[in-house]
Amino acid sequence: LTGSSTTYLRSVAIAPSNSNTIYVATLTNIWKTTNSGGSWTNITGTLPVGSSNITYITVKNNDPNTVWVSFGEYNTHGVYQTTNGGTSWTNISTGLPSLPVMCVIQNTQNTTQDELYAGTDVGVYVKAGSANWTPFSTGMPNVLVTELDIYYDATPANSMIRAATYGRGLWESDLYSSIAAPDADFLADNITPTIFDTVSFTDLSTNSPTSWLWAFTPTTITFMNGTNTGSQNPQVRFDVPGSYTVSLTATNAGGSDTETKTNYINATDPPPLADFSADNLNPTTIDTVHFTDLSTNNPVSWLWSFTPATVTFENGTDQNSQNPEVTFNDVALYTVQLIAYNAGGSDTMTKVDYINALEALSVTVTASSGFVCLGDSTQLFAAPSGGTGTYTFNWTSDPPGFNSTEQNPMVTPDQNTTYFVTVDDGNHQATASIDISVLPLPVITLGSWPDILCHYQEPPVQLTASPAGGTFSGNAVTPDGVFSPEVAPLGWNVITYTYTNADGCTASAQDSIYVDDCVGIAEKDQTGDPVVIYPNPNTGTFSVNSNLTITKIVIRDMTGKTVFEKSFSDKNIPLNVMFKGRYLVRVFVADKQNGERVITKSLIVF
Repeated sequence: LTGSSTTYLRSVAIAPSNSNTIYVATLTNIWKTTNSGGSWTNITGTLPVGSSNITYITVKNNDPNTVWVSFGEYNTHGVYQTTNGGTSWTNISTGLPSLPVMCVIQNTQNTTQDELYAGTDVGVYVKAGSANWTPFSTGMPNVLVTELDIYYDATPANSMIRAATYGRGLWESDLYSSIAAPDADFLADNITPTIFDTVSFTDLSTNSPTSWLWAFTPTTITFMNGTNTGSQNPQVRFDVPGSYTVSLTATNAGGSDTETKTNYINATDPPPLADFSADNLNPTTIDTVHFTDLSTNNPVSWLWSFTPATVTFENGTDQNSQNPEVTFNDVALYTVQLIAYNAGGSDTMTKVDYINALEALSVTVTASSGFVCLGDSTQLFAAPSGGTGTYTFNWTSDPPGFNSTEQNPMVTPDQNTTYFVTVDDGNHQATASIDISVLPLPVITLGSWPDILCHYQEPPVQLTASPAGGTFSGNAVTPDGVFSPEVAPLGWNVITYTYTNADGCTASAQDSIYVDDCVGIAEKDQTGDPVVIYPNPNTGTFSVNSNLTITKIVIRDMTGKTVFEKSFSDKNIPLNVMFKGRYLVRVFVADKQNGERVITKSLIVF
């Protein structure tokens, strides 16, 4: 054999359908003859002999060009196949463990598909047709299988496969093809779960499957409690609402079967947990309250109701809006209810007396009088209502100049004025105003009243003033203005004239009359005027002259206050008065014939 050197042959296989075709192998090469050994061809080709050793050769019973070769190393090169006599090789190891494969044989009684058996370090595996290798060691220990052989009975169902093991004896089993493939079926304990439920699947497959493969479409699922896609009875949570198709492929040594149930699971959201909030629990009847849906579990529709039902939905919202905007039209306590719906059901949240609707804030302004006489005061009154009940006030005016934070301030306008008040309850403001008219006072002009009257020698004097119709008051004067010096006290007598016009505005004016006892005044006409003030009126500098000796001068202003008093002994006295006004000058003179007497003069300084 070309390339064999002195290495021993380890494997030999004669094609059952053509005895001229023989395959032989060492650990690392394989040869083929088609003329009973007359010539040999190395067909090792792409076989993985660099990393694995050839352990066994099997030729297909009815095709000398289909050959299976096993390898005995710890890798994925378990079994290779050629269908063209070794021209090319294919790795068919899928499903085998990465362990040495000691032998591979064919069940020649299976004429529908290639039925292969492999003896491995951990038992027997079977491959039927294009399926992957699967374990075929039920009831057998995990033991090295060194040789496989098939007992063919005339009745194929009675045929047996026998396995020789390393240290554990000889074992036999029915052939794979004599074992009925499973009839896959399953059941779920809940086909309408919510996305939070765990669904338990039960395998109902018959013919004793040994492995299972579950598939879910869509794949948005989670295996629960340690189960997985290969579990016999998995537990599954469906994470997204929707319909799910479920498939189970059940497999045993006799084959496999798949059961598919289309749209078998209809997962839904769990029923909502209804809840909501409002941005204002104490609105007034003009406020818009914004409600926010806080329901969980993805509700898809909503129904709001209010008791009493005297509400208005605002800004295009209505009772079916998720987040309605509502005005409460009555001053009342309102109970609010929300029903939230989804495919899983509904839930209701009711909040009793949740909204306390208040009267809208307003304010009215009045005054103790809307008309005042110039200089008089009136009180303003702000009467708020509604709102929160806690108010602050801010008053202003037009023309500007008045400010107050009192609720009911006093005002004394000097012209027609509009007063404004702004009331704030912490949420809203309301404004009102009032006009106060200022009435002018009457203008009083006093008549020409005498400055000095003698106590007993003068008759009553009629005092005058305009406008007429007012009232006189003071010492010795009647309400209609008759002044009687004989009953008046000596000295200054202040007379007041008070007048009230048609608007009720009152003004007054005053002047004084000096009442003197006028001692010796009777001699005045016989002696001539003994005292002269010159000049009079004057600017404050004047002289008092007399043909008698002046002993004292007393000067009083019109209020009776003494502004100058001094004793003299002269007939010509120069004097000065600092302030403008009207004065009464009392001049004391000595007369040998009449003794001392007092002469009173009027002085005007301008």
